[in-house]
Amino acid sequence: MRLHLGCNDDLKLGWTNVDQIPQQVFAWKVGADYVQADLSERWPFDDSSADYILANDVFEHLLSPDAGIPPKVWCLNESWRVLRPGGILEFTVPCIHLEDRNRINSAAWSDPSHVSKWTYEDVFYYAEQFNTPTYE
Repeated sequence: MRLHLGCNDDLKLGWTNVDQIPQQVFAWKVGADYVQADLSERWPFDDSSADYILANDVFEHLLSPDAGIPPKVWCLNESWRVLRPGGILEFTVPCIHLEDRNRINSAAWSDPSHVSKWTYEDVFYYAEQFNTPTYE
């Protein structure tokens, strides 16, 4: 299964499109698989059931259902739970810094719908290639 999270009206054929908007809004998109879900709650997919997760500009909007878990950790934990071993998570979030890292991205920082702030340094914490232990 390939999940397209936060799809809005960009339903992709051959994917399981997921958003909180009622499906009838997208009735014109015949043949697209659609699941209505609040992604700030446990995702309605079995453990290790997805080969690929695509989430563009979604994670920064999601709260965690557990006040003790930061929102970005919640999103990545749910992704990890749902992905099969070897599965791929592809996501984009607005970075609070612009490319030169010396200026603030005001759109990312000031948008009141963004409940988590992401930085370039997050890749060092979350990306496997930066977190794989090496043994000599």
